[in-house]
Amino acid sequence: VRNARGGKGKTRAWDGVKTKDLEVRSSVQVYEHARAALHRMGLGARWQPIKKEDLAMPGDITEANRTGQRSSTLPWFWRLDDGSAIDKIEGSNVMGEVYRVNWLRAKARVARWMEETNIVENEMRWTINSFKNLAQKWTNEEKKAADRQERGLQSYSGGAI
Repeated sequence: VRNARGGKGKTRAWDGVKTKDLEVRSSVQVYEHARAALHRMGLGARWQPIKKEDLAMPGDITEANRTGQRSSTLPWFWRLDDGSAIDKIEGSNVMGEVYRVNWLRAKARVARWMEETNIVENEMRWTINSFKNLAQKWTNEEKKAADRQERGLQSYSGGAI
């Protein structure tokens, strides 16, 4: 939605977001009805209610440069069978691929931070050098004005330093 250009694009993008949000809410409502029915039959102990925070988008998808990604965990419904399903996947090629992608994303993030640090340090150096050069220029102008006995330019260049 942020990258959409113009009002028409943003409206269309938000319409898509609202449609998906309604689909998610509808699915949660169906799940909650089924969970309540299972609970009434005495079979619902395994199924937990879906909370609003369980439906939040993972931060590393919405904010690529955010800090604190190490502690984020998946909601319970991605870890069914008391986590044993995730344990089965842990050793599979699927999780290996997930780990590789996350490692490459982290590596790219570090490279961007290092590049940004380098750019900022150089910009600081360039700014300092620019002001030193301007100060030297106005000092020279002041000396030239004093030699030519131009009091106005001498006063102005002396105040510009």
